[in-house]
Amino acid sequence: MARRGGQPTSAAETTSVKRDPFLIHDTPKANASASPFATHGKGQQAHSGGAPFSTHKDLGGKAHQDGGMEDRPPPPFPARQGRLNPWSAVLLGVYLPCYLFVMILTLFTYVYHRAPAVPWMAVVLGADIVVVTLWPSAHHWPGRGRWDWFPLISGLCAIGLATWLGLINYSTMELWVHAKHLHSYDNVNPTSDTNLVGDAGLITFSPGSELDISSSAGFKAWPYTYCAAPIVSAGSSGTAQQTSPSGGSISAPQPLGFWAVGIDCCNSAGDFWCDDAKNSDARSGLRVTTHWIGQAAGHDVLENYGRAARKAAAMQGTQVAQTQVFLLWHKHPNSVAIRRWWAATGLYGGLVVASIGCCFLVRWILRSLTRIRAQPPK
Repeated sequence: MARRGGQPTSAAETTSVKRDPFLIHDTPKANASASPFATHGKGQQAHSGGAPFSTHKDLGGKAHQDGGMEDRPPPPFPARQGRLNPWSAVLLGVYLPCYLFVMILTLFTYVYHRAPAVPWMAVVLGADIVVVTLWPSAHHWPGRGRWDWFPLISGLCAIGLATWLGLINYSTMELWVHAKHLHSYDNVNPTSDTNLVGDAGLITFSPGSELDISSSAGFKAWPYTYCAAPIVSAGSSGTAQQTSPSGGSISAPQPLGFWAVGIDCCNSAGDFWCDDAKNSDARSGLRVTTHWIGQAAGHDVLENYGRAARKAAAMQGTQVAQTQVFLLWHKHPNSVAIRRWWAATGLYGGLVVASIGCCFLVRWILRSLTRIRAQPPK
């Protein structure tokens, strides 16, 4: 038959045209599975299950029959697995660190003097829980984000801050602990052997005992000055014979073993005004092994007090006892110990309230950021 406009006019020609593998056409419907390298045009319906290299725009695998994929919006990104949702960020990054902070601070304030190992076990256990539980996962698309690190950093900061503040608070309460739980000795002669009162928490010296302020010295450990003044019998300046606490005489030269100490309350030499040093009626002292000011600065308080004592003894040409007892000089030491307990408890309460306030503040900030990011662009 004759051709019309270059088109086939017979059924045979039509069949041959359809079977021509090199002829690209648009009008017939074809199955994409017949050729793995087929190029699908507009108006075709194909399935990508049998065409792994097909070049059509439908990521789902099916093409529309009504005009192609040009007007269809792109498919959504895969779900962000491994990313924290806002509630998880608040729960793990706010509430858990707040709980760990309060727990560790409580243990250091009220349990450390009875069981020193318990607070440190809580610190190690808390750090282990934070690192193992809150370490962000990187096994899912699109990996770690900045906010995925927030719970881990928040938890570690809470544990470190609670440990540091807890040790400072314990040093504040230390005088009460010594007065409450250690022995009290009365009528102690300043020239007696310090090993006889090595377990003392509170010492009251015999009448006539005083501070030798002129023999005091200060040791500078930046940013503080550690002060020490010897406790002596009136007019002896540490040259009397060694005696027992009951007053019995023991013939031996007496080095200086009892010292009144303080921080930032003296000059380099010859002047001392710590606590009740200027009160002539004071003759008692509370045993001290640390100080909250020096503790906050990371100083070895006992070592610095010892250096101040050795400096004072060297300036006067006297000896220092091998075992030294450092005391805070007070007229009413028991009242001072009770005030220290209330000061530590007040500091503890203030820190707990502050931590809860920070918890709610950070929670509010996180929720506000979540609402802002959820708003559609204008």
